[in-house]
Amino acid sequence: MKKFIIKISIFILYLLTINFLVFQFITKDFVFHDYLKHEKPILKKKPNVLILGDSHPMAIQQKFLDENVFNFSYHSESFFDMYIKLMFCLENEIPIKTLIFPAEDHDFSKYRMDMNNKKNSIAYSSYGSYTEFYEMNFFKYFFTKISYFFPYYIPLMDNNNSRRLERIFKRFWKDNFEKKFFSEKPKKISKKTKVKKKNKKKVWFDFSEEEKLKHAKSRFYRQFGKSIYQKKLHKCFDKIIKVCDENKIKIIGIKYPLTTCYNKLLKEKDFSKIDSIYKSKDFKIYDFRKKYLGRDELFRDQDHLNETKGAKLFSVELKKIIK
Repeated sequence: MKKFIIKISIFILYLLTINFLVFQFITKDFVFHDYLKHEKPILKKKPNVLILGDSHPMAIQQKFLDENVFNFSYHSESFFDMYIKLMFCLENEIPIKTLIFPAEDHDFSKYRMDMNNKKNSIAYSSYGSYTEFYEMNFFKYFFTKISYFFPYYIPLMDNNNSRRLERIFKRFWKDNFEKKFFSEKPKKISKKTKVKKKNKKKVWFDFSEEEKLKHAKSRFYRQFGKSIYQKKLHKCFDKIIKVCDENKIKIIGIKYPLTTCYNKLLKEKDFSKIDSIYKSKDFKIYDFRKKYLGRDELFRDQDHLNETKGAKLFSVELKKIIK
């Protein structure tokens, strides 16, 4: 029995060591480069202007912003996720003076209630901030938060992470071995071939009007096909406003640019309830939804600016507002 315990212990130690090495040298940069990539930069930078929101402001690259402005947004962020990040900043004594905050129609919807970063944002949370909206004792919170990080430290033992792990290994192999040792020498490419390759990937600007409308309708019914108002999200929204008032943080609301066809679809829905919620609060809202009508070259899709042209151009508008 004693020999068996020793063998099992050695095996577990060996397995954990292998997992640690895989995490440390292969998966770490790829995994934490994603949702947690802003943690160290924001703590180091300590900005006084904070941008929160979902994929709309996320397109604005940090290099287009002033030194005192930090874009802390991420895909699918809900008011709950934004509250967690705001509290993370305040708990770490980041001197936020101005908050650039979304004031968009879909932020109170069932779509946003179902699609958010609840599982990810716990990484930025404290027990106090997380349990504002999710009731649980400290031990349950502690183990919930640990369970977020634990699979990353044992990548070879997490079945749920298999697809992500496969992508990580492929990317690691490509970046570190394939490009260096197995790539062929570049062949001379004619000008015609270069033009074809550049035009191979179809972008929003290249779509026909019928294709644009089809994509826009699909997105619209996904966002607004169900209820456009959720009480829990309203509670989160009110909490953010209250925290900002208590900490003397100026809020600037933004309705981000949309394409012509998506603006037309918005007319089909009654958003008076959502508008009344925003109007009931004492902060200015800048409506840029129609800012770039007819300028489809600035968009990635029906409701997102592209990073190269659109977001770069829009960052100029943000600078004007902030100043």
